[in-house]
Amino acid sequence: MSYSIKFALLFGAVSAFAALMMTSLAFVEESWENLWIYAGGASFVVAYTLSYGLIARKKKCSTSRLVFVGTLIALFSHWLCWYAFLVTAFVQWKFGGALLPFEPVNPLHAIAMACGYTLFSLAFLGWVSLPISIFLSTWLKREGYSSEYS
Repeated sequence: MSYSIKFALLFGAVSAFAALMMTSLAFVEESWENLWIYAGGASFVVAYTLSYGLIARKKKCSTSRLVFVGTLIALFSHWLCWYAFLVTAFVQWKFGGALLPFEPVNPLHAIAMACGYTLFSLAFLGWVSLPISIFLSTWLKREGYSSEYS
């Protein structure tokens, strides 16, 4: 299994589990119950894309590059999670007739709104994804990938 796939699967699974725990332990509205799907999916997509493009395709990969890419992955996966959440709410409301307690923003406005949600979530529990992402990227490098990427 390639570095990118292994990293994306691990980070996506950890993110989905963390979101599931957060929404099951906190008293959240029913519309938030699928947040773990968005978190896991967004984390997988971002982790695979960035780790493949910025780590796996490079001949040499330093630890500082792994830390930088791990940080980018944690930040962009939060943004993509919130953007997917907002766009899905809009599509369900606009085309599916879903009754929501609020009128969702359109996908264009959701770009900026996802940035705000990202900063808000990173300020509370989301910041934990930064060291987890960095740990996974450096740990996978030591676990069998060091000869390939060092």
